Amino acid sequence: MSDIKIQRAPAPTVSFEWGDRADMLALQARAFDRGIHLYHSNYLGAGPDGVLRCALFSDHSREDIDALMDALT
Repeated sequence: MSDIKIQRAPAPTVSFEWGDRADMLALQARAFDRGIHLYHSNYLGAGPDGVLRCALFSDHSREDIDALMDALT
């Protein structure tokens, strides 16, 4: 997907759109099969298709980040 929209936030949580709702739910399922937990949210302001959300913490390794990036490609 070339049209990814990422929302900025002061927390370690990243929210992004990936196509439409069906695309995001499919990506969520593929990521989950790889042990990566993305949350699909329809919070106020997320838009009609919602967003995917994930959080990054200090105990995540470089390998964890690489696995996330691989799941998104």
